[in-house]
Amino acid sequence: MDQPAFPRPAARGSSLSSRIRFGVAWWAALLGAWLLFVDTLAPAELLVGVVASAIAASLAEAVRESGYMRFWPRARWLLQAPRVALQILVDCWILEVALVERLGRRRTVRGVLYRVPVRYGGGESRAAARRALLNFAVSITPNSYVLDLESDTGTALVHQLVPDRLDPLLERDAPEDALPAHGDAP
Repeated sequence: MDQPAFPRPAARGSSLSSRIRFGVAWWAALLGAWLLFVDTLAPAELLVGVVASAIAASLAEAVRESGYMRFWPRARWLLQAPRVALQILVDCWILEVALVERLGRRRTVRGVLYRVPVRYGGGESRAAARRALLNFAVSITPNSYVLDLESDTGTALVHQLVPDRLDPLLERDAPEDALPAHGDAP
């Protein structure tokens, strides 16, 4: 019998209590997201949310247990959430000012691409989690989003709709003289 082209990763073999903790954490997070999306506490919506979250949490735990999921964030990374929330508000203001200037003064606003050094890390679970969360945290802000993370160069290609300073999460890794990859400097 032929070997598969991609060998299956080894199962993690976690304890039952660990599996229950992860399953409950997934369920709570997914149910919370469901309630935010439906924006109601109607009994029918709660029931559907509870069942759908339980199914999705079971599948997520099965994938994690099989060893295919390589995502292991640090709890202290949650300390960046207020910074991301503040950046969302700042970016909303930047875009509002640009819109008013565009409509009132007919000023053209051109987006810009930046190539920014980032701590890419290797293929381990922590590095994968860091890249995914960095991509999410930058891209959820209205003015900036990550187009590409390049492992070869250890850089991120970031697009800004209105040229402004780098996202604070990227500024930690960028040198003082980081220049745009294309377009006008802010």
